[in-house]
Amino acid sequence: MWLSFNILSRMVDLSGLDPDEVALRLTMSTAETEGVERMNAHLDTIIAVKLLDVRPHPNADKLTLCDADTGSEKLRVVCGAPNHKKGDIVALATVGTQFGGEFTVKKTKIRGEDSSGMLCSEKEMGLSDDHSGIMILPVDTKLGATMSELFPSWRDTRIEIDNKSITHRPDLWSHAGFAREIASLYGRAYTSPVDRSIPKSFPAGASFDVRIDSPDGAPR
Repeated sequence: MWLSFNILSRMVDLSGLDPDEVALRLTMSTAETEGVERMNAHLDTIIAVKLLDVRPHPNADKLTLCDADTGSEKLRVVCGAPNHKKGDIVALATVGTQFGGEFTVKKTKIRGEDSSGMLCSEKEMGLSDDHSGIMILPVDTKLGATMSELFPSWRDTRIEIDNKSITHRPDLWSHAGFAREIASLYGRAYTSPVDRSIPKSFPAGASFDVRIDSPDGAPR
């Protein structure tokens, strides 16, 4: 069973709590944990930059040279995407960014031109299947802001629970159950995900309007 910190945080305040420490405390008090995984950690080093200039690469027809402003320094990046232009705010994977175990962004030369980073599409960042071009951000995006800061829901940490250790605890077979457990362990308030304002009973003969927003997905 995987526990998402993002989902848990909707029910209990996790501010100031380290996921590794929470996992250890759960192991010592409640249920054995098998690991902690930080999802999309590469988003911490992908930042918003402004393209100050975009011009053709002198040695490659399908590449461009991009001068990018990070808010604190200027960088030169070689890019092969077709959809960017001068003035765009885009996502730049800085040198040292690690994309899982696949590769690490390095300062390099591409067709004889220096490139200090990589302009990213949503697919390259692991956010969607869109690989049609690099991601274009809103014009008012703060330069230097990380993708983790701009889109916190994309960044998550999850704890793996050993299912065998909770077979006798059906109250822990959900995020709500573990949120309640963590709230108890740390003396923090728990907020139920259940909307208590929904009536428990309705008058006889009551009718309800039903709207199907996706008729293709729910044909009957």
